Formats: sequence, C-alpha cells, structure tokens
Amino acid sequence: MKRKRRVWIWLSFLMVMLFVLLPCASVGYIGWSYLHPEKKRVEGSPKAFYLDYQDVSFSSQEQDITLKGWLIPAAEQQERIVIFAHGYSENRASANVALHMANVLHRRDIASLMFDFRGAGESDGTMTSLGYYEKQDLIGAIEYVKSLGYQQIGLVGFSMGAATALDVAPEVPEVKAVIADSAFTDLSEYLAGNLPKLHPIADIGFMPQLALWETSLLTGIEPQTVQPIESIQNVRDRGVFLIHAAGDDIIPAEESRQLAEASGSRNTVLWISPAEQHVGTYLKETNEYLVRTTAFLSYYLGVDRADLQSAQEEQIDEVVTRATLASRLQQGAGEL
Repeated sequence: MKRKRRVWIWLSFLMVMLFVLLPCASVGYIGWSYLHPEKKRVEGSPKAFYLDYQDVSFSSQEQDITLKGWLIPAAEQQERIVIFAHGYSENRASANVALHMANVLHRRDIASLMFDFRGAGESDGTMTSLGYYEKQDLIGAIEYVKSLGYQQIGLVGFSMGAATALDVAPEVPEVKAVIADSAFTDLSEYLAGNLPKLHPIADIGFMPQLALWETSLLTGIEPQTVQPIESIQNVRDRGVFLIHAAGDDIIPAEESRQLAEASGSRNTVLWISPAEQHVGTYLKETNEYLVRTTAFLSYYLGVDRADLQSAQEEQIDEVVTRATLASRLQQGAGEL
C-alpha cells in the first residue's frame, strides 16, 4: 500500500513537472526560433541602376563579426554618405526601396552604404537580436565610412533597422539625419506584444515575460536597453523623419506617433501614409516617398539648397529653414 502511494506521489510530481517544464521549454524555443530566422539570399545589385559600386566588408564594433555590403560612391567625391539599415529577417537588397533611394542620392552627390546585419544576407552570424547587437553592427558601419573620409552621415532604417538607427544616432555626432520607417518605441514591449502571435501558448498569463527572460538568458540580449523612444529625445538638433503606414499590423502607426511626441523637436517630421502593410509606404506612395526622403537627406547633409528647392517645387527666392522644411515635407501627408 505504501509502495503504491509512493508511486502515485512520484507520478503526480512528474506530471506537475511536465505541465510546468513543457510550456517553459516551448516558449523558450519560440523565442530562440524568432531570433534565428533563415537567411535570405542577397539577390540583385546596384548594377540594376547602372551604378558603380564596391563589394566591401568591415567589422562590427566589437570586432567579432564580419559584415558584408555594397559601397556606392557619389557621382563626385564628397564627404556625404547615407547608411541603410534593413529590417528583421531581411538583407541589404530585399527591401528594394534602398536601391531606389541610393540611385537618387547618387545623382545628388551623396554616397550610399548598404550592408547586411549579423545573421542576415552574407554577413557572419546566425542570430538576429532586433536591435540589441545590431547597434554594434551599425556603429561598425559608421566607423568604416568615417575611415574612408565621410563626415556628414545620414541613416535610413526600416523596422528593426529604423529602431537601431534611432538608438545609434545620439552616440555619433557625424550623424546629421535619420529616416526611420516603421520603427518601434521599446523592444521589451514589442516582443511582449508579438511573441503571442507566434504561438498560442505564448499568450497565456506570464508566458510572454517568461519567454523574454529565457531568451535573455540564452542569448545575452537585454531588450529593456533598446528604447528608441528615449534615444529620440537626444537628437533634437538633428533631422529625424518618421514614416509609418496607417494600416501596419506588425508595428502599429501609434509607435511613430509616440516617437514624434517624445521628440518634441521642430526638426522631427512625421508622415503617416494611407498604406496598409508593414513598411508599405514606399509601395503605396513611390514617387512621393523618394522625393520626400531624398530631399530631407539632401537638406540635412548640406547638399546645395537649389537641389532641395527643385525637388520640393519651392520658389527660388525663398529661404528654407529647418522648421519650414519640416512643414513643407508634411504637406499632403496622411496625418500631420
């Protein structure tokens, strides 16, 4: 009788442990899988626009990861360059808007650097950290172009890359302008809200917090340190162009509204477009997107003001201040 009782106690204990450990292991696996997406092949190149370019490689800030990319020089040698930062599970070429922007910038005598973050495209590594380690990668890219003589730097980021650009900008005085397309405000909040979309079990009670804790333990990522909403308050003297699709169901447009409010700067522009999909403004408003973004970068990187006035269809005798530029860039936007 006592033996049977001990057996039942042990069986009950094992059942309880299974009910506890199995969900824990499941949410841990969900978090791990989310941070290890399959690499997309880099397809296409600047040759599509008949642009001269160089295949380049450089190190992340910590020197432990080699990153690969394309350097597209300006039509004439200048000190100005724009660095593109792609989104989650993407690479330098998968968001073709970057190549289109680089083509326009080339004609404005602004060079471009397009590169793959760690764990993406042709760069080293297998993990994507949604902005935590990517910050080191973007700083490595900035140090690389500075070593080539570029001193006026613009950053263009999409989704994860947008958040990373906003986080990096306060630490680099040479960064004069940031375009953040579809950025989130806080990585911890973003992950807590999105992990449940990957599996129903992650939507139960404390499971999102457990998944974050397990993921941090396994990867060393500290999501609470990735807070673009804090960083944007430290770049009020630089140009920041926030872009978001009104119908974005991955990162809601409210995130960019909050970023704009937190900035409180006349140098910050917010454009909520009528697009429906994540990072979808370019596809919906292609020409307007290219005009607004490249004119913004041209202004803040100090390119000839006549070029900017032509792009914005302004009167030749008008004096363009940063405040009036922001106002004119907003004209016709879905939400001001």
